[in-house]
Amino acid sequence: MAEPLRVLLAGGGTAGHVNPLLATAAELRAGDGAEVTVLGTEAGLERTLVPEAGYPLRIVERVPLPRRPSADLLRLPGRLAGAVRAAEAAIAESRAQAVALADVVRAGELDRLRVCAGDDCEDLVVDLSRNRSRRFCEGGCANRAHVAAYRARRADR
Repeated sequence: MAEPLRVLLAGGGTAGHVNPLLATAAELRAGDGAEVTVLGTEAGLERTLVPEAGYPLRIVERVPLPRRPSADLLRLPGRLAGAVRAAEAAIAESRAQAVALADVVRAGELDRLRVCAGDDCEDLVVDLSRNRSRRFCEGGCANRAHVAAYRARRADR
């Protein structure tokens, strides 16, 4: 029997975010038998609703952007780096094969999800750019494509 798809869903805060996330998780579990893990914060509603729904919850620190210059603004880079490390650890430990953003799904903007344009890459790209022009994943594919194009131009001279 094939191994089930492992998915990490990220989202939370309010019921408007948590409930669609849980509905997505339920569909993935019911339809594909997926193993779903949720990434959220201590402060959001996901702290109680996700475990009650029977899904494991991985906690990442909430890092709000200070609205005024303060000591919190100076601590922001370190706190943000810590949150990114926690998210990376959650992805690695859940062995997620797919990471989905509940807001992209909830907003019905599935056209923001595409496969990386790299020649030998099949990673998922979540294009959150304003003009929806992102083509490559974050695995260095853009750099490899640009270097290859540069070398091809140089070879033609």
